[in-house]
Amino acid sequence: MQVSLAAEFCGDDPAAGNRAFRTSGREVNVLLLSGGGSRGAFGAGLLEGWRDSPEFDLVTGISTGAVMATWAYLGRDNVTDPYRQMARAYGGEMGNRDVRARRWLFPFVDSVYTLEPLRKTLREVLPTSMIAEAGRLYRASGRQLWIGTTNLETGQFCHWNLGERAARVLDAQLAGDQVLAADLTRDYHNLILASSAMPAVFKTIPVAADGSMPEAGSIPYHHADGGVSRTIYVQQIEAIARAVNESRQSDAAKKLTVYAVVNNQLVSPRQCLHPGMESMVGRSVDLLVSSLLRSNLSDIAEEVDEALAVSRKQGGWTMKVASIDYRVGLLPAETFEKTGTDRRLGLSELFQLGTTWAEADGGRGLWCEGLPEPGNTSPNCELPVSGGAECD
Repeated sequence: MQVSLAAEFCGDDPAAGNRAFRTSGREVNVLLLSGGGSRGAFGAGLLEGWRDSPEFDLVTGISTGAVMATWAYLGRDNVTDPYRQMARAYGGEMGNRDVRARRWLFPFVDSVYTLEPLRKTLREVLPTSMIAEAGRLYRASGRQLWIGTTNLETGQFCHWNLGERAARVLDAQLAGDQVLAADLTRDYHNLILASSAMPAVFKTIPVAADGSMPEAGSIPYHHADGGVSRTIYVQQIEAIARAVNESRQSDAAKKLTVYAVVNNQLVSPRQCLHPGMESMVGRSVDLLVSSLLRSNLSDIAEEVDEALAVSRKQGGWTMKVASIDYRVGLLPAETFEKTGTDRRLGLSELFQLGTTWAEADGGRGLWCEGLPEPGNTSPNCELPVSGGAECD
């Protein structure tokens, strides 16, 4: 089906997912996984170390968050052992060669790298059997799994219902149609790749209007990192908050907790810059990303407050935010190195940092309960207005 340029969404209809959502338990738990390139190792390590994590009713992911979203949706104890595959992908067994390949004709082509090695890696760490299991859970529970991409032609943010798409893989398997199951698995992987394709750094991913891999000779849309439009996917959260509010008419004790895992730093400490475009552009991008992330978190809090008609500060719901300590030195977000250099953390060290973060305080983790920001003196919440190296 061709999507109209005037449509309010592209990809899958978020309203359909909202209708499928069911609030059957006493607690509703939402997990939002941000983008961040290789810094997603922090979020993966956090999930690995978070031993008493709840079952999530909604999981969303952007970019690197889209890669790990299915594993988080399945959960630690699932029979497909998803966290083992997550540790393989982010814990140091894999590196640059497993994620990307350089395009040697750059700058005469549209990107420095292609994500084709990641496509091959996804076939290993997110196989058809695991996707079908996510489909089974989606059908049985109505729990939601969504990721986002950016359509570069139209400029739209596109919504993709991975729970429903996983269910189609399950149906193909149950019907004994392994060819169709393989094709649908390829489409599933392709959407994750599209969400991860940072423009200019990685080659954009062609996607047909219905979300499938485009056929030869067709004219597909070119999709790129959902973080171009939004750093955290929040489309379903307002509808789920409204569903919780409605269910409180018969169950006043129903709880809503929103966990936001930010695979980046929420503030960029002072840096000593030197003349030159590369230094200035890199610094500007860092500041822009951290600002957008803080803005997204603030928007989430406002949307849920409004939908519940009772604010977080009044005890209406709980928001918990995890982010990388602003004092930690990081490699560039697109670098998938196993170990760091010059006191900057690589993939395996950042994975371990996330694990240690989750295990801290007797396993309660270092969550900020609320919004991390300057002046918030709650535990793990206060951010500096400025600070860092003194410059000559």
